[in-house]
Amino acid sequence: MLIRFRFNNYKCFKDENSLSMVSSETYKNLEENTFSAGLQPYSIIKSAAIYGANASGKTKLFHAFYFMRDTVLKSAAQPGGWKKKIDPFRLSTEIKTSAFECVFILDGIQFRYGFELNSNSGVIETEWLFRKAEREARLLYRDIDGIESSDNYFSKKISKNLKDAGMVRDDVLFVSAMAAWNDPLSKKILEWFDNSRVLSASLDNFLSYTADKLNTPMKTKILALMKGADLGIDNFYNPDIDKPGEIHTAHKVFDDNYISDSNVEFIMHLDESYGTMRMFALSAPIIEALENGWVLWIDEIDNGLHSDLIESIVRLFHSPVSNPKNAQLIINTHNISLLDNPDIFRRDQIYLVSKDRYGASTLKALSDFSGLRETSKIGKLYREGRFGAVPYLYDMEPENIQL
Repeated sequence: MLIRFRFNNYKCFKDENSLSMVSSETYKNLEENTFSAGLQPYSIIKSAAIYGANASGKTKLFHAFYFMRDTVLKSAAQPGGWKKKIDPFRLSTEIKTSAFECVFILDGIQFRYGFELNSNSGVIETEWLFRKAEREARLLYRDIDGIESSDNYFSKKISKNLKDAGMVRDDVLFVSAMAAWNDPLSKKILEWFDNSRVLSASLDNFLSYTADKLNTPMKTKILALMKGADLGIDNFYNPDIDKPGEIHTAHKVFDDNYISDSNVEFIMHLDESYGTMRMFALSAPIIEALENGWVLWIDEIDNGLHSDLIESIVRLFHSPVSNPKNAQLIINTHNISLLDNPDIFRRDQIYLVSKDRYGASTLKALSDFSGLRETSKIGKLYREGRFGAVPYLYDMEPENIQL
């Protein structure tokens, strides 16, 4: 489970910003939207929704987590590969390093892992890992002077061999290098990042990913989810082994008395709507997250999906029936109707992204805004611009624009 993601100097985010999944003790409503963090003295929210104007930085927040995930997973196999992907804040003459940190739970224990990158020199300046049971203990600290790691948690033999042979390059993460040599703790950390999926606003590779699951027992669950979404699909087929990505859908055919005893097949990418294809692409990652208690990030979840369907997806993650392992869902959206309904999100589940006049984005929790009452209508206040994070469209008024 994710506790907090913190980063700075990445794309449109100049200063440090933090997305916390720790619930606020101020709010006691919608308790099923939270769960216990095991040995830790706090509870965790099951979902978070990010709001903001176009170009405010919502998607860039998702990119920041994806960059950290990608760097952790590929650092050892692609030494220095992050140098081509790092994108520091470019609208300032101030030169800063970029830092990324995640706090998460593994086997009931809290870990805090992060690193700091210098895009100019192309080196990893610092890397750290802390473990917290009753108190926080340092397991790893690495800087330009060397690497210190705990032999009580990392494999002493693997660590010594890597250090003595100088096999940890200054552009490769120590944890990634250790995992490549089968260090148990490092492998668990990489597994956590691997299971934290980030889905873009496009169909991307998850359309074929879900299509591959139709050859597994998951097909029954995918079909149930798609039927629940009221998309009129009765079944899925992949009739041509030479075209594995060409999915056929079955729809009922009715006679003049509205009785159905047969189906007609459609080709998904030719006959189904974009929204249907997007829901299909999302279905396998949603099911896997709920089954395994993983973290799922969905960028622009309302791209192609009806607002009622989005609400139903969110409720799947809030319900202990459909989410017994406490999977977490993080979305960004323009769907204000979710804010209008006080029975969907607690205020500590809502975040807002705004960009200042200097091009720098800031992420802020709704719970940090003062003056809100229990009866405050969040959707109405958001539309009025009371929290920022909305576009200024005066220059788009018909009388003010010249075409």
